Amino acid sequence: MEITCQSCQSHFTIADDRIPAGRVVHFKCPKCREKISAQRPDAPNPKPAAQKPKSMPTSQADAPKADAAATGSVLTCIFDVGMRKQVAAMLAHQGYGCTPAATVQEALRQLRHSEFDVIIVSSDFEPNGGDANGVLIYLERLEMVQRRKMIVVELGSTLKTRDHMTAFCHSVDLIINHADIAELEALLNRCIAEKRSFYRGYNKALESAGRA
Repeated sequence: MEITCQSCQSHFTIADDRIPAGRVVHFKCPKCREKISAQRPDAPNPKPAAQKPKSMPTSQADAPKADAAATGSVLTCIFDVGMRKQVAAMLAHQGYGCTPAATVQEALRQLRHSEFDVIIVSSDFEPNGGDANGVLIYLERLEMVQRRKMIVVELGSTLKTRDHMTAFCHSVDLIINHADIAELEALLNRCIAEKRSFYRGYNKALESAGRA
C-alpha cells in the first residue's frame, strides 16, 4: 500500500502484511521524522487463529525459493564473535560474500562507501549499551530508492522471529530471534522471495520508463 507523509508529502510503499488488519500503526517519517499513521481499511476481519509458539522457525522445504545459488554482498553488524562466525559460515554456504563490522563506526563507513544486498544487524549493536542503534538509524533515513534494494535483518534475544509488526516499526525486512539463528538460510531465502514478488510489478514499470 502507498503511504504519504502529511508533513513533507513524501511517498512510501509498504507491504500490506506489515500492517495488521483492523489496526492503526504509527511510525516516524524517515525523511522529516514527523509522525505517520497507517491503516488497512480494506483488509478483511482476521479469523481467530490457534496459538503459535514464541518463535516460528521455517524449514528449507516450507520457504519460497530464491536463487538456487545466491550471489551478493552481505554486511554483518554482530558484536558476538561466535554468532558472527556462525552467520558468516551460513552465508558463505549460500554463495554470499560477507563483510564483518565490529563497531558502529566501521559499519557506517562500509555503508557509505559500498553497496550491500543484505545487511544483518544485532539489536544490541551499540558499544555503549544504549537503546539507539546507529546502524538501524542510518538505514531508516536512507532514500526509499536505496532502501528498497536492500534486505535488512535484525537479530535479537528478545525479538520474535518473523514478527512483522516489529519489523515494520524498526524499518527492517526480517526479524530473527537468536534461538532461531540456525534457520537463517531458510528465513532469508523466504524474505528475499517475498520482497521480489512484492516489487516485481513496480520494478517492471521502472524498467519500462527507463528509470530502473
